[in-house]
Amino acid sequence: MEYATSKYAKNFKAIVISNMQSSFPEYAAYNNKLRSRIDPDVIALMEKYESKGDFLNPEYDALVMKHYYSHHVCRIVPFPDGVQRAMDHHNQHIYELMQGPSEFVPGGLLADWDITDKLSTIIIPSLMVGAKHDTMDPEAMKKQASLVQKGRYLHCPNGSHMCMWDDQDIYFTGIIKFIEDVESGTF
Repeated sequence: MEYATSKYAKNFKAIVISNMQSSFPEYAAYNNKLRSRIDPDVIALMEKYESKGDFLNPEYDALVMKHYYSHHVCRIVPFPDGVQRAMDHHNQHIYELMQGPSEFVPGGLLADWDITDKLSTIIIPSLMVGAKHDTMDPEAMKKQASLVQKGRYLHCPNGSHMCMWDDQDIYFTGIIKFIEDVESGTF
């Protein structure tokens, strides 16, 4: 989104924004809403680790995986091999630098990032993808499609943040249709 609002936007023919909000503070608020749906006893256990900054504790990780990731990141349990390999090799240092120490303790360099007011400057065909069970608010992504100049929204009703895995038929059919429409000039 940042690149598409810059002077380099002319290098794009179109853009797909898959499961990403244009406002980190709004994402954090939505994420808190999702967290509030977790059993209070589980939240109390998670807070025990969070208060100590013990975000890498395997017990904390297991709680987050069971009560959050398996519902909102990827709903295929166990994770498909490609998802699991990516999770096993993510760079925690970069994650914390950008996002904060946990999904539930947002911060880092993105803490105040919000380009919602700049979306109207995106002039290329733009597909915003959201999913019912996403970590990002699907309504925000639907709104983003109306804020860009040539927007379309794709909703994945069975998907999560990784709807390219857990709602593949809807996701890829929508992506392919968007690409075909852009290529044919009918978008």
